[in-house]
Amino acid sequence: MPLMAVCSKDILSLGSVAEGPSANTTLKLCRAVRLTASVYLQDHLLLLPSLPSPDRLRQIREAMAREAEERQQRLVKQERLALRQREEAHGAAVGGGVKTNPLDKLMGRVQG
Repeated sequence: MPLMAVCSKDILSLGSVAEGPSANTTLKLCRAVRLTASVYLQDHLLLLPSLPSPDRLRQIREAMAREAEERQQRLVKQERLALRQREEAHGAAVGGGVKTNPLDKLMGRVQG
């Protein structure tokens, strides 16, 4: 049963308990409280966004996983690039040139 219906019935049941000359006043007060509570619930609680469906939740999780994987791949690329730049800078400072692949030398691609 929805929250609004439960609250409304609870408030209405309070008015039915009263007896005697003030019963009419109590009943009017309970109706006013019930109406005010209903308006409040409609204005504040019913405007909250509903939870996503299981399919939509699965799609969101998959998208987040893809984004995390892409972010991880970008970080790995950046680390490799930084390492390569440090190695080239170190090689230029020590050997005076760019490091060459030993296989290139064997295959005759590089003179030296």
